[in-house]
Amino acid sequence: MGRYYFGTINGKYWGQFISSDPSNFKDSNNFTNPPRCNEYMGCSCIVKYYNQLYCKDCYSCIEEHLDELKLNDEYLYKLYCKTKSLITETNLYKYYFERSELEYVQTKLNKLESQIGQNIIKQLDIVLFDAHKDNNGMEPSYDYEINEDINNIINNNKKVSLIFRWCLGKQIEFSIKNLDYCEIFTE
Repeated sequence: MGRYYFGTINGKYWGQFISSDPSNFKDSNNFTNPPRCNEYMGCSCIVKYYNQLYCKDCYSCIEEHLDELKLNDEYLYKLYCKTKSLITETNLYKYYFERSELEYVQTKLNKLESQIGQNIIKQLDIVLFDAHKDNNGMEPSYDYEINEDINNIINNNKKVSLIFRWCLGKQIEFSIKNLDYCEIFTE
């Protein structure tokens, strides 16, 4: 798994603590593995609709997309000529949470809170916010800040991986409450 995640929430996995993986908040009875994503050549936008032959977010027509690809990336242009597709595999995986999963996410958060302890949760002083609120035309993307003294809180704390998992879970919960879903892309 990579170091960063993005989508309706943004963040960075904390060091070696990949235990904060979003799959911890999926009900294992209804979830196997996240699907792998595809992207458009050249702009690297995630493909949402596979019947869309070019990236309509970045280009007004397929010719414009191909012209820019030919101008900026000879290798990818040759790959397009060979495959006749502007869609390529990526190393990203997609996690998607629906409103109906909120109760399960909250149950997992409650369990983590009891394992971590309310005294530590209060010290974290987590603040969730829309990182794109002031940017026109951008999709909402929720990020968080925690107490600047986090190192003092987590140093010598055996529950550090649970703390990081809880922070990710709070972002997922916040996104579901505000958007009715949470969409996460991660390596």
